[in-house]
Amino acid sequence: MDAINALFEFGVFLAVVPSILALLRDRQVRGMSLLTPLFFTSWGFWNIFYYPHLDQFWSAAAAVLLTITNSIYLVLLLKYKYGFRIAAKLRRAS
Repeated sequence: MDAINALFEFGVFLAVVPSILALLRDRQVRGMSLLTPLFFTSWGFWNIFYYPHLDQFWSAAAAVLLTITNSIYLVLLLKYKYGFRIAAKLRRAS
C-alpha cells in the first residue's frame, strides 16, 4: 500500500511542476483561487507528520517532495497575485 500511495503523491508532484514553470514564465495570476493550493499544501504538512506513524516511508518521502513543491507554488501565487500590488502601495505611501 505504501508504494501505491507514494506513486499517487509523486504523480501529483509531476502535475504541479508544470504549473510552477508556467507561473514563472507568465509572472501573473488570473482567475485562480488560492484556497485549492492552500488546502493541499496544509494537507501535505499533515501527511509529512502522519505517514511516518503508519511506517510508510515512501509515502512520507513523496509527501515531503510534494509539500515542498506545493509550498513553492503557493508562495509564487501569492507573490504574483498580491506582491506587486503591495509593493506599489508601499512606494506610493512613501
